Amino acid sequence: MLKKFSFWLSILSIGICLFHAFGFDEGNLVLIGLNPGYFIIPIKFDRIESYYIHHLLSFFIIGITVDKVKAVFYPKS
Repeated sequence: MLKKFSFWLSILSIGICLFHAFGFDEGNLVLIGLNPGYFIIPIKFDRIESYYIHHLLSFFIIGITVDKVKAVFYPKS
């Protein structure tokens, strides 16, 4: 589990959301700027919690995709 990208990207996403929630990201540069999901699907949410959920799901889906690609190119022997 610790060697999976989905785990570490989810942890990173939670850290970014906490960074924003504690007020260190006033211009939303980290929350929105580091998430490729917002550039692909530009959605306007009414509540900030929706941004956090979208951020976490985007990073988790990217992690699962990287894990699957890694499994194809580097199968266990």
